[in-house]
Amino acid sequence: MKVKMKRIVNKNLITLKCVLFCFLAGIGCIYPFLPLHMLSVGLNKGEARLISTVTPCVALLGPAILGPLIDKLSVGRGSTGGAGVPSGSGKLLRIVTALCLILSALFYSLLLAVPYSERHEARRPQVLFMCDADRGYVMQEVCAEGMRCNRWEGEKSGVLAVGACEYGCADENMTWVMTPFTTTSTTTTVRPLYNSVANATPAPAVEEVEDDTYFEMSPPHLCYNGQCVVYMQHADRLRVPLALLAPDPRADNATDENNWCTYRTAGPTKCAVPPERLKEFSQDVEDCKPAVRCQVLDPYDEPGGVLADAECRRVVGDPDATFWTYLVIRILADIWPTAAFALLGAACVIATRETSLGRGDVGRQLAVGTVGLATLPPLAGLFVSEMPETPFLVPFLLHALFMLIGALILIVDNAMPLSTPEWWWHTARGVLALPMSAARRYGAETAALFVVLLLLGTLWSGIDAYLPC
Repeated sequence: MKVKMKRIVNKNLITLKCVLFCFLAGIGCIYPFLPLHMLSVGLNKGEARLISTVTPCVALLGPAILGPLIDKLSVGRGSTGGAGVPSGSGKLLRIVTALCLILSALFYSLLLAVPYSERHEARRPQVLFMCDADRGYVMQEVCAEGMRCNRWEGEKSGVLAVGACEYGCADENMTWVMTPFTTTSTTTTVRPLYNSVANATPAPAVEEVEDDTYFEMSPPHLCYNGQCVVYMQHADRLRVPLALLAPDPRADNATDENNWCTYRTAGPTKCAVPPERLKEFSQDVEDCKPAVRCQVLDPYDEPGGVLADAECRRVVGDPDATFWTYLVIRILADIWPTAAFALLGAACVIATRETSLGRGDVGRQLAVGTVGLATLPPLAGLFVSEMPETPFLVPFLLHALFMLIGALILIVDNAMPLSTPEWWWHTARGVLALPMSAARRYGAETAALFVVLLLLGTLWSGIDAYLPC
């Protein structure tokens, strides 16, 4: 019975089991929460998906560099040949693996220091267009009450897609521009014209005028820089090329009264009203200033639109700095546990080898490690839900704690059986005495493991990038 228990529990491998437990527990404490942490610092889903895709690819450099490097440095150190002194190659493997665990704890902890940023969803204010015999104007609703208008240097060129153009009498306060249109465009996607900044309410739909000849006889002409375009009602949409000037900060930029910004056209703009049409709407209006007004269609989505980047966005912090800082630190952080995992796998194979047949007992060692991987993440998740102010502090600290404990064990334990296997591996009864004998004997298991690892590596980044916040 004692002999059987001795075979099951190898005292020389207890510390290796502890290292594997700490390593996989530390990985389990942090990896499920990294996608949520990326979103919590202000990264959007696209940026989080990009980071989750790039960093594993770069992390492959860890084992690709450290593995051959350790093999090269281990040449000449050899095994102990059964002596009671530690193997030089085993010490090198332990120290390098411990260093990987320490660097993993360090760089993942640095993710807590990434600067926070916040981007609120863009609001799409209404946009209207008006021009008279002297000038053209683009009016945009402000993002919030009391906010100032968009500003830029010089002229801003682009196109403005307009529809539902009609004649009328302009006034000094621009109130006519904001009154309901008697015609509506069938392709417009702008919000109703009476939405206030504080409390938006939709305006009732207005039926389309049945008499199409009303516009066809003398349709509105919009002229900019000597080039005129004609709005035809059946066309629904008219693209007007123009350039806008930023409002004067001392005059036009004051939005406290009407919550609208007025942008003037940079070049000469003219919308002449035919005399026969002027009589129809100026009879009851004193000092009528004839003008043309239009609804602006898709002001923020129109290709080449002059207001394409004028959406209302509230940004806290610097999103670009957050993204690049997180990407660089995450790349440096992912390299070390990836390399440590490969080195610990090699350590398991070396430490559990059976010297006469070359068969090891790696599975039992990894089974102990997976206990930590299965038990610690739920505990970390409990702290995430119980600490809403700092939800990710405990998972990151648990990761650092377990990594440092594993590194300490590797540094302290000089008796860990990690001597190089050259002296037994190629013996007459060794598993590699016949070329590819192990691969032929366990071909099905090897193929199944390859498929599982391939799918895991391919889908890991795609899965965690879609976790909800």
